Amino acid sequence: MISLAETNYACRGLLRVLRFDAGFVHFFDRSREGAIRSFWIYAPLLLLDWLQTVLLQGPQDPPMTDRMWAAQIIAHIINIIYFPLILLSVARFIDRTTRVIGCITVYNWLNLVTITLGIPMTLLGWAGADDNVILIIKVVNFGLVLVCEGYVLAVCLQISGLFATAFVALDVVIGEMLFGFADLLGRHSLF
Repeated sequence: MISLAETNYACRGLLRVLRFDAGFVHFFDRSREGAIRSFWIYAPLLLLDWLQTVLLQGPQDPPMTDRMWAAQIIAHIINIIYFPLILLSVARFIDRTTRVIGCITVYNWLNLVTITLGIPMTLLGWAGADDNVILIIKVVNFGLVLVCEGYVLAVCLQISGLFATAFVALDVVIGEMLFGFADLLGRHSLF
């Protein structure tokens, strides 16, 4: 379980990520145990994400069925696991096996920024703000998170920006495919 002190320290590190200060790496427990503990950050984040889903459920949207919830839960679990597994698999080939565990730790904590940036968007949507305003905020948030992810990968793995961009693109493409497939499975019967 993640301690309050570790959370406080990691939040300070995330603020440094947002300022593009390479010293952020010293604010995270980059050991194997720290990486395993960092997966606990998803417990409250998944609850916030599901709360956002419920709050932004429009009257014109179909109600969330049990199958839709199950597909979303499975997609979230796969989403938590797939990119760290890709990093672990590729680390051997790019000679970064000693750095990848710490990178996974920071990557997991970076999801706290993703959800936190999504809260104003959710509140605006719930309050009935214009869809175009929400879309602009969503695009800006998404861009910021992608840039931060690329920066984290470049610094933690000590790889070029181009290589980090390729990792980020891979993460985005697989994530979009995963949640698109989950949405398809949730809305339509397979048999």
